[in-house]
Amino acid sequence: MLIIVLKEMGLEHLLFAMVLYDTVEFLEKNRDPLHSEIIQLFSLCNNQLPQLFASKIQPSQKQSVITKFKDQLFKLMQQLESTTPYFVRCTKPNSKKVSGEFEKDLVSEQLRCCGILEVVRISRSGYPTRMIHQEFTRRYEILLPENSICQDPLNTLIAILQKFDIQPEMYQVGYTKLFFRAGQIGALEDVRGETLRDTLQIQKCFRRHLARRGFHKLKVGSTALQSYVRGEIGRREYIALLKLKQQVAEQKMEEAVLQLQSVIRGWMVRKHFSNSQELEQSNAREKPEMMISEMQSKEWLSI
Repeated sequence: MLIIVLKEMGLEHLLFAMVLYDTVEFLEKNRDPLHSEIIQLFSLCNNQLPQLFASKIQPSQKQSVITKFKDQLFKLMQQLESTTPYFVRCTKPNSKKVSGEFEKDLVSEQLRCCGILEVVRISRSGYPTRMIHQEFTRRYEILLPENSICQDPLNTLIAILQKFDIQPEMYQVGYTKLFFRAGQIGALEDVRGETLRDTLQIQKCFRRHLARRGFHKLKVGSTALQSYVRGEIGRREYIALLKLKQQVAEQKMEEAVLQLQSVIRGWMVRKHFSNSQELEQSNAREKPEMMISEMQSKEWLSI
């Protein structure tokens, strides 16, 4: 008896190439236990075959594959609705898995199997660009004059479309969104970019003017402050110089007084010394005369 065990199974999908699946434990992984209600329904049938099935099948408390798939799908939908998903398609550039090599046929086959080419064709034939009314108005209202901007976003976006001569067949206005054919938003973006560049140029010139005027005011203020500080420093130095000059004058006056006092003292000493000498000289002259007079008086008395 020959038993052939297949470990792989290939399926060719509608838009994809041949896909190989691993069949090891395929049944165990995908075994779907019957729900207890189904077993109860079989047991209540009048036919003996369902009753036989119900007697042989044990009810399971595990969730079925469909129930698990349903729960997982529900959680996935909740997560997708709470976020802004971006779907990324990855393609292999070559079958050798090396860098710097590109196989055109392989990449084209992958894009065709993934349906990317069909999606691009459908998008180009429809309205691939979609924007909310408020978002479109907020982004492109700078292209209108200030007196043309309305409070109603719908009237504002209609005015923008009419100003740039966008044909009615190139867009569709919905209740909440605005739909454009391919290439229409690009023209508006070019005009918006040019307007922003001109606006930035004007803002740059105005900021430069404000900076220059502020610098001029700062320069004038700093010059006035510097002159005030220099004047204050000069006044303080002048006051200090006057005090120093006064101190020098007082010191010179004291020195002059001391010098005058020394001169007067010297003159008085010299005068006293000269007076004493004159007194001594006069005494010296008077002493011989007194001796002579005494001698004469003695001689007279002796006679």
